[in-house]
Amino acid sequence: MALGGLWFPREAMPTVMRQISDVSPTGAAVDALQHAWFGTGAPTSSLLVLAVSALVFGAAAMAAFRWE
Repeated sequence: MALGGLWFPREAMPTVMRQISDVSPTGAAVDALQHAWFGTGAPTSSLLVLAVSALVFGAAAMAAFRWE
């Protein structure tokens, strides 16, 4: 949540933390929601990060939690 900008603004983060935030699922979600809130379209990079993380974590969940 800290990297996503929920505890303190992303503008106050150092450059390295902001770059890490851009590729984290929480940071991408916050970025997409902020753009939607202000009426601009969500950036493709944020939506791509969210889609990739959903696929990766979904595959990991399917592998780890099997009903047998």
